[in-house]
Amino acid sequence: MSPSFDGATESASKETPDVAADETHQITEEFLKWYFSCLHALMYSTCTFKANIFQIYGLKVVAKGYFRTSLFGAAR
Repeated sequence: MSPSFDGATESASKETPDVAADETHQITEEFLKWYFSCLHALMYSTCTFKANIFQIYGLKVVAKGYFRTSLFGAAR
């Protein structure tokens, strides 16, 4: 005997692509939210790192200036 088909499998197969498309769309939105949050965190940490290097370099220049002034200022 062959199984009887009442159309249930046909309707399920028609729904599958739509469901898969919706799930893919949701995954994409979730991925983009995650990606942008990581991107913002990376940008913030990179900017903070650059700012720290800039501050260290600035302190180095200031310290060098004080050192030169103290050495050469006293020698004059």
